[in-house]
Amino acid sequence: MTGDLLEDSGKPMADPSSDPFWYRIFLDEVHARFPDLPGDDVALARSLHREAAALSDGLTRARPLPGTRYLDETPHLLAYLIYYLPANFVRSRALFRSMLRHARAPLPDVLEVLDIGCGPGTQLWALLATLASPPTNPEARTAAPPLSQVREVVYHGRDHSVAALRWVRRIADRVAASGHPAVPRVTLDLENGPWRKVLEPGPGAPHLLVLGNVINELPGSDSRLLDTVCAQAAATRPGGFTVILEPALKPSAQRIQELREAVRTHPDLEVVSPCTHQEPCPLLENAINRKHWCHQEISWDRPPWIQALEARTGLGGPRLALSHLLLQRKGISPSPDAGSKRMADRVVETTAGPQVYRAVSPTLKASGTFAVHLCGPEGFVEAMLLKRHLTEQNRPFRQVRRGDRVVLQDAPRRPSGQLRLDASSCVDVEPF
Repeated sequence: MTGDLLEDSGKPMADPSSDPFWYRIFLDEVHARFPDLPGDDVALARSLHREAAALSDGLTRARPLPGTRYLDETPHLLAYLIYYLPANFVRSRALFRSMLRHARAPLPDVLEVLDIGCGPGTQLWALLATLASPPTNPEARTAAPPLSQVREVVYHGRDHSVAALRWVRRIADRVAASGHPAVPRVTLDLENGPWRKVLEPGPGAPHLLVLGNVINELPGSDSRLLDTVCAQAAATRPGGFTVILEPALKPSAQRIQELREAVRTHPDLEVVSPCTHQEPCPLLENAINRKHWCHQEISWDRPPWIQALEARTGLGGPRLALSHLLLQRKGISPSPDAGSKRMADRVVETTAGPQVYRAVSPTLKASGTFAVHLCGPEGFVEAMLLKRHLTEQNRPFRQVRRGDRVVLQDAPRRPSGQLRLDASSCVDVEPF
């Protein structure tokens, strides 16, 4: 029911780091703008299940919608606001938390953001939620300065949908009305135009460049798109980030992999995630590897109205899949006070040579064994642990999920190329 997460004062819950705070803002604006729709959240979602299924089909299967102004059509807009905005909000926040964990220095007081193809501001709300409660640095060995000191976000949002840009401003007004001091102030600079204009270089050099679900929807040749995104990423400020989020579809994921290869040798850019190395992408090496595509999964504590909609459509589930690329502009040194050390160096303080990978499968359990498929600088590799060799220091290997960052210590390589862990091996896992 509208307002079921409100305090007595009528303001949203005073915890902008929580999902319900943001869900309530999204839903209350929908209820206010469409009073003829059911006033109960679950009933509202159920009433839009056909629209949600049609939007999913239009973007991922039949695909008549990419490149069009589909959010200017009310049924598609409502389906996005009720289902896809919350889901993409959760995906985006995971990426921004990863970004902060990789930051070499605290973010500036005033953060300039260029969001290309911003839609109703999904990436902005995820960024604000992250800044309201930044993650602790898992690599810090001593007290480190805050990863976020942002007081204001200057947001340059560009999209070809007029209706979507209206919703950026509407939700921004609700966020401002919440009055929570942990949420940075937002200054909006919104611009509407065709894709050609949306992709033009922005004003000045932003600290953060964001492209959310743009590659999946952008018309035009791959080479032109890769050149444009690469140039935009190189135009960020030194130390600035580029965050690219896409659905876990093979075509868009492989375009991200190709972009990653173009960036890998760029003199001003560094690949931060998902890769744990700067070597050529193993997925592009040969025809067999090209049958696969790079994607990750995160858990989602779905609210009741999402579960009700999914029950009627068959969409989604408790885990969200995504493809992404996180880049950083070179030219800034780590903060001298950060006191941080890469997680690989924390695994065993007395031994050198940790191996850092990205999990491309969850832990696969068979009779007497645990196995995980990993991606690293030497390409694809399988790591295996016999159950009889389980110890406290290698126990995390039992619960690896696709997309986790996995650090192995004392995992010798067999002639077959397999990494064989034993009782002396140490495993550290950082969830995506």
